[in-house]
Amino acid sequence: MEIQITGELSEYRKTLELILPALGITESKSAAHTLRICRSEQLSLKIRGGHAEIGCASGPMLARALTFFKANSDAETFELTQKPVFDTVGIMLDCSRNLVPTVDAAKAYLLRIALMGMNLAMLYTEDTYEIPGEPYFGYLRGRFTQQELRQIDDYADALGIELVPCIQTLGHLTHLLKWDAYHEIKNTLDTLLVDGEETYAFLEKAILA
Repeated sequence: MEIQITGELSEYRKTLELILPALGITESKSAAHTLRICRSEQLSLKIRGGHAEIGCASGPMLARALTFFKANSDAETFELTQKPVFDTVGIMLDCSRNLVPTVDAAKAYLLRIALMGMNLAMLYTEDTYEIPGEPYFGYLRGRFTQQELRQIDDYADALGIELVPCIQTLGHLTHLLKWDAYHEIKNTLDTLLVDGEETYAFLEKAILA
């Protein structure tokens, strides 16, 4: 499907570059169908013949509107208005059990939630991210490197999604504490030793990373 897109595009150019191919839409200045994008605090979509207008206030709102546009592009007339109830809506992706997602898999999740209008993604990582100077942290667990997390964050930002790192600072660290290197900060099988100087030195590294 080819469309000519006009309106306030500079803010959403990166979003469009990712969303349009996913929906099978090609941007063309000579296309008969036109789509105008304008700013609006609520999602709106109006279709009249071969012309459409989208109102949005964020990348995910635009992405969601485009899914409705693609689904109803053949309609002679179509109109939709949705007002967000929450400032943030999203998912927490478990990256600590079974397999850690690859960068491409994480991007696929982000693209899908953007198409649903979500603007928040949390990566739940127990010991599956890189801490410089801690070689046993995430050892043989497929941990994210810092460069990989930057790639995922850049992709999320292009979609208008806030990426939030979620880490553990007390428990749920069985895979970490099985290593003798962390004996000094271990209390129980999966819990850190509270009030230990070594524990807080380690947590500073984790939070900084």
